[in-house]
Amino acid sequence: MFLTCWIRLYGLLCMEVLHQLDFAYSDLEPVFEECLRDLAGMLALDYSGGPAA
Repeated sequence: MFLTCWIRLYGLLCMEVLHQLDFAYSDLEPVFEECLRDLAGMLALDYSGGPAA
């Protein structure tokens, strides 16, 4: 479970830093928020981060 969460977060971060997603997204904040919501759901945690998409 740890590796699943780490791969998703780190992978998304690396893709952003290396501008690999620029062609698809101008703003990745909603993508990160959705990823965090998904991971929180997988871990049975409440997530009250940014606005829901």
